[in-house]
Amino acid sequence: MDFAIIDNPDRALLFARREALRLGEVTETLFSLALSMFDAQDRSEILNLVESDSEINSRNRAIHHYLSEVRRHITNSEQEKKLDKILEFAATMEDIGDIISHNFSRLAVKRLNRGVRFSSDGHEEIELIHKQVLSLLRLEINRFLVNDKNAVSLSEVGALEIKKLCSQSIRRHRKRLSDRKNESIGTSSIH
Repeated sequence: MDFAIIDNPDRALLFARREALRLGEVTETLFSLALSMFDAQDRSEILNLVESDSEINSRNRAIHHYLSEVRRHITNSEQEKKLDKILEFAATMEDIGDIISHNFSRLAVKRLNRGVRFSSDGHEEIELIHKQVLSLLRLEINRFLVNDKNAVSLSEVGALEIKKLCSQSIRRHRKRLSDRKNESIGTSSIH
């Protein structure tokens, strides 16, 4: 991002938008690999993925700093809206990175420490949910790219589908628990 043009909000917002898209790409890559944490054979595999979150955090901070300077030169409400959308998108990408680096990694280490594996059915369910969430993440990044306000309804449909898949997975997991499947018992708090 070019601090020499912060007094030209329209150009500066284009720079910030492009950097936010790069942030989205890094987040998408991290999320696409996040499921592999649960197949890790040692902590270093998990920590290598967690390292990507520091890049996400750094990019988000840079965008916020840049836009705080640009905001002082905003002259109309349209520019203000564009700036706020960039900030919102960047914050969402950082939230996703934090969920992966804090929550996913903690659960992956827990699985590793216990020496357990998901049942094949449980793993398939989690893979399907992951695939759907990744698809929704890509949709959100593309929506931001083209500034498509109509894609919100697609996001809502996608989120409902993910909730449905999660509910089904929980029911199936509980059934495996009541059937006393050892793999499901061992990974229950992680699943």
